[in-house]
Amino acid sequence: MAPNNNTSLHIPVELTDMIIDFLHDDVQSLLACAVVSHSWLPSSRLHLFRSCTIKDPSQFEVAFRTIVTTQDVSIHILELTIVGERIHCFTLKILKALLGDLPQLRRLSLQKVQFQASWPTGRRFAQRFKYDIGEGIPTYAMLELEVPQWPQRIKPFELEELQLLECDATMANYTHLFRILGLFSSIQTLFLASSSTARDSYSHSARRIPDWALDPVRVAVQHLHTFDIPFPIIETLLKTLGPANALRTFWYDDNVLDWTGAGGPSTNVQGFGRMAASLPAHQQLRTLVLGPLPIFQADLRGNLRDGLGDMQLASMRGLETFHLRGHRLEPHLASVFAALPESVREARFVVVGVSRAHGEGFWNRFYDFAQAFACELARRRRMTFVLDLGVVKQKLSGEKFAALRMAAAIGLRSLRSGAPGRVRIGDSPEAS
Repeated sequence: MAPNNNTSLHIPVELTDMIIDFLHDDVQSLLACAVVSHSWLPSSRLHLFRSCTIKDPSQFEVAFRTIVTTQDVSIHILELTIVGERIHCFTLKILKALLGDLPQLRRLSLQKVQFQASWPTGRRFAQRFKYDIGEGIPTYAMLELEVPQWPQRIKPFELEELQLLECDATMANYTHLFRILGLFSSIQTLFLASSSTARDSYSHSARRIPDWALDPVRVAVQHLHTFDIPFPIIETLLKTLGPANALRTFWYDDNVLDWTGAGGPSTNVQGFGRMAASLPAHQQLRTLVLGPLPIFQADLRGNLRDGLGDMQLASMRGLETFHLRGHRLEPHLASVFAALPESVREARFVVVGVSRAHGEGFWNRFYDFAQAFACELARRRRMTFVLDLGVVKQKLSGEKFAALRMAAAIGLRSLRSGAPGRVRIGDSPEAS
């Protein structure tokens, strides 16, 4: 029987999707699949464009023009990372345009991006752009001419995750930070990090910005992680976030602060207390992670006593989990855990690094902490204490880690006996 020339081979779409899903991380194979047939193209694009990273100026210009002009590409982008160390063309207007043309965007990471002032886009500037390219018009001015004038948004944007890492918005120009956040109605997880190289370039207490200089923020944030962000900025952010029942996790880490003060608590300790005191207003806050912070070091325990009153930890009545990260489980830290509200069910100390991984000194610290905290933990019958060694395990040799774990087990023995089943030593990375 002669073959029917009108009959073509048909592969079920389920099988096609299985093949392409299997090749999800093989770019060359996905490119090949995209040109097999028209029916293979959508599934191939789904994996090819789901994650996009931009690292240099020329790449940024091409990507920007592609996103704002090619919906078949932009609709598939779920994750966008812009590393702006050499990109000098980024403005809030361009960011807003990118967000408007990425309807499926779920995760946005801006790293070392320096936001520039918007440039004029009137008729005279447009004519100069059109006829006199050679006079050094900034790249970002050219890009802003291409930003579509789309109508007013019905509602702000939503993201699952936003990262602002070592940008000027998290290091110097905090008005940009609040204007960026003002573009969103909802961010599930917000990461803010300054540069470690900027630690000596400014004083936290000098970075307070007048309220009139900041745009109001109404974004609902569920999980907030901050690193080396001045606490006046975080305090303002906590007070101006959207619904008070949105924030569930707050992670605060700062290596910039000067916690010392002659004759009494320093200004920074008091400022940190004011920032922490704004947390009880967030009634759904369930997890608080602090540190490693210098205030918890043994030589500053006098400042810690003064600062604990300002922190008002006991006022966080809905708090369920408290993590304190540091290098040593010092006995004076028992006062921090004792200041927690009765609602806390898990108190965890995460060891992030040690200078001496074993020896009598470490055993003594564990033992002294156990003695200082034993009565309080015995009283709190619903609280579990966890010594988390998961982070430091990745940094030590097997022999040194085994010695550290044994020292912890011996040192905390009295704490375990006073609260049976409520003291644990964890060493899995997931536990952290």
